[in-house]
Amino acid sequence: MRATIIGAGASIEIAKQAGVSEKHYPPVIDNFAEKLWGDPEAIGFHNYWVGDYLESLGFSVGSDPTGDFIKYEKKHRAVNIEKLFEYCWTHKGQKFEDDYQNLMYHGIANPLNDLLIRGFCANGNKLNNLIAGQKVSKKLKDGDLVVDLNYDTLFEIAAEQANVEITFIPNKFHGKGLAVAKPHGSLNLLADDKGFVFSQSNCIGALPSRSDNLRNYNSIVPPLLSH
Repeated sequence: MRATIIGAGASIEIAKQAGVSEKHYPPVIDNFAEKLWGDPEAIGFHNYWVGDYLESLGFSVGSDPTGDFIKYEKKHRAVNIEKLFEYCWTHKGQKFEDDYQNLMYHGIANPLNDLLIRGFCANGNKLNNLIAGQKVSKKLKDGDLVVDLNYDTLFEIAAEQANVEITFIPNKFHGKGLAVAKPHGSLNLLADDKGFVFSQSNCIGALPSRSDNLRNYNSIVPPLLSH
């Protein structure tokens, strides 16, 4: 068995070879806030924590805390997305009910889904042909493990476009196709405080949810600094 790591660079290469405009490439840590929150055509993001976080560092905050964050992030190393989410985690539950879950939804899941729709479904509802991911998945063998660190499901969609079977861990793997682990969460991973279930990989545009409490934003592990 071989193990293959899929990171943000892989999703960007998939986007490049799929003919997606650079404006709609998936984010990396260095441009996470600008990509997901700074596009005037996007859904937008406003959260009271952003202003609180900036003020805790001694920065002045105007009427657009998100815009201020993006501006300061480019100029000051002290302001970065990992420290912001660490601050949010530390202070969760202190202001509004379900505030952290709302942050995961409005700060990551929803804007990322919106970015993918605008980039990969530009020709209507049909998803682009994800050539780069298809090439990689075809080179792997039955029983190989793929550790996908991305929230998006671009690699998994590409594998299925190439007729490569995938099984999301910890679902029971029977040895055919690829075993896929997504330790940081995924747009197609629905979870609550009791359990979780993977939905179909091609969930772009759907933001999958169910009639119970299973939601995809509950599975998201934000970019946190660890001590």
